Amino acid sequence: MGQVIVDNIDLLEPNLRIPGKKPVGQVKIDWSHPLARGLRAAILYYPDIRDLVTGQVLTKVGSPTKSTNNYTFDGTADGASLQIDLSNTRDITVAIGMDISAYNNTDDLAAEFTPNFGASNGILIDPNSGAPYTGLFQLAMNPGVVSSAGYPRPSVGYHDYCFAFINKFSGLGLIVDGKSIAASATSPLVPVANYANSTLYINCRNNASLFASSINRYLFIWDRNVWTNYGTEISRDPYQFLIPQ
Repeated sequence: MGQVIVDNIDLLEPNLRIPGKKPVGQVKIDWSHPLARGLRAAILYYPDIRDLVTGQVLTKVGSPTKSTNNYTFDGTADGASLQIDLSNTRDITVAIGMDISAYNNTDDLAAEFTPNFGASNGILIDPNSGAPYTGLFQLAMNPGVVSSAGYPRPSVGYHDYCFAFINKFSGLGLIVDGKSIAASATSPLVPVANYANSTLYINCRNNASLFASSINRYLFIWDRNVWTNYGTEISRDPYQFLIPQ
């Protein structure tokens, strides 16, 4: 009788063999994977809104609705938050899997790091930008001074995003579904300080206002620039550093 080989990845998490396919079961971080280096948050939305780096369940605002491998934020009263220390770096990379059904121009935020990025060394991800980037997808960062850019919005629906907030203006960047998006408008300044030890707010500002409506699958944050060399790859296959639990 021949040897029977049991492949635990196939049994426990078959989708991890398909690039870009979202996991359906319990997973953990493969810390030996090159893209795990510098990972400061790895937020998944099943079976709860949990950070795989710390094991923490995020603080919820309102009543985000759980569905299969996703959480829906209603755009009115829902949000979530997590404490993250990014005070050792001026370079941040963020990846988000998000489904937006409609845009507006009222600064409904997908994410903000620090209670007010412009006052406390954080970052801003605003697909619903008002002025000065009305009708655009705004990214902004404040490692000492505020730099910002507005990008053409992707079509409504689900997309895999990878964002750069690194230590020079050219490091602000947006990749969507593996394709780099050129900025339509910019306000460049040279960063002069590190980011903060503060709170990441998802679909809200300071757990209270500027809520956005979306269906979220994941949010990953690195305290280094992986965007330049790996942003396209991350956007195409965001789960590659995860393994079955």
